[in-house]
Amino acid sequence: MKIVNMSHPLSDEAIGQIATMTGCPPLDIQEVMISVQVDFDAGIAAQLEVIFQEFWKEGDVDLYIPPALSFVATYVGAALANALCFPGMIVMKGVGVPRRFVVAEIVE
Repeated sequence: MKIVNMSHPLSDEAIGQIATMTGCPPLDIQEVMISVQVDFDAGIAAQLEVIFQEFWKEGDVDLYIPPALSFVATYVGAALANALCFPGMIVMKGVGVPRRFVVAEIVE
């Protein structure tokens, strides 16, 4: 079973839990790490394309772990894809003190 992990490396405990939940022996679980670090001062779309290409070059993937703290965004993205609705995305970034959010880029 191939798992692409875009978050923190899996612990032995987590691998055991995945094995129990899927019925796959722990030794048959292959974890592939993809670093997801986005520089909000650089082109977002180009960076996301690199991450996307890294993911797809892995071929058949059974499961994936999205970047930390992005489970809601991942669910919304999947729901939009399933609905065949592909609106552009506004990327916000935090700047200054006190923190305020400004538009970093529009990805279409």
